[in-house]
Amino acid sequence: MEDEWPYVATIIGDLTDPIDAEKAYAAWEQLAAYMEAARYQFQRKQEITDAVRAEHRAHPHQMDMEIALDGIRRRRQVFIDVHFYLDCFVMVQKMMQILVEATRFRRCCAVYQKWASQLDNYAQARHHLQHIDERFPGGRHARALHPGVIKKDSTTPHVQILEVFPDDKLIFGTSGESWDVGPKSIEMLEIAVAEFSQALAEDAREWYVNERPYQTQRGLYAVTPRPAHDRRRARRRAD
Repeated sequence: MEDEWPYVATIIGDLTDPIDAEKAYAAWEQLAAYMEAARYQFQRKQEITDAVRAEHRAHPHQMDMEIALDGIRRRRQVFIDVHFYLDCFVMVQKMMQILVEATRFRRCCAVYQKWASQLDNYAQARHHLQHIDERFPGGRHARALHPGVIKKDSTTPHVQILEVFPDDKLIFGTSGESWDVGPKSIEMLEIAVAEFSQALAEDAREWYVNERPYQTQRGLYAVTPRPAHDRRRARRRAD
C-alpha cells in the first residue's frame, strides 16, 4: 500500500495542522500494518482448519483419544486466532477513522461511510470475544434459568469448527447471529482498504495541487516520504 502510493505519506505528513499531520502519517502506516496482520491471521486460521478437516477425512471413524484431544486443542487455537483476526478489523477501522478526522478529505470520508456498517458489524463480533469472561457462570452477562443453574447467554460465543467451518462462520449461541470469517471476509477487508487508500491518494493529490502549487510545478510524483522524526526536526527549526 505504501509502495503503491509513496507520495501519500509525505503529503498527509505536510498538512497545515502539525498534530493532524502526525496523526494522519502514523495512521496511514498502521493501516497498512494491520491489513498485513489480518492476512497473516487469516492464513494461520485457515491452515489450522484445513489440517483438522484433512485429519477427519483421513480418519472419519477414528475414535482414538489422542486424535480427539488434538482436535479439541486445535479448535481452541482457531477460536483464539479468530479473536486476533477480528482485532485487525477493528484496528483497520480505527485507522481509517483517524485519517478521515485528521485530513477531512471528502473522498476517503465517503468511502469510509460506505464500509462503516460492515466494519461495525465485525467490531461487534470482536467485542463479544474480547469480553467472553463476562459470559462465564457468575459473570455480569451470564443468565440463570433456575437458581444455581446457569443458562447460556444468547450471545455466548462458540466456534463449531467441524459443523460450521465448511461455511467459515463464527456462530454466537442460539441467537442466530453469525459472522463470515472465511475467504469472503478477508476479501471484503482487502477491497475496503484498497478503495479507501485509492480515495485518500486522490484526495492527497488534490490537496497538494491546491495547497502547494509551487511544489506541484516541480512534479508531484517526485515527492518522496520523509520519516516522522525528520519532519519533527524541520518543524522545530522553523519554530
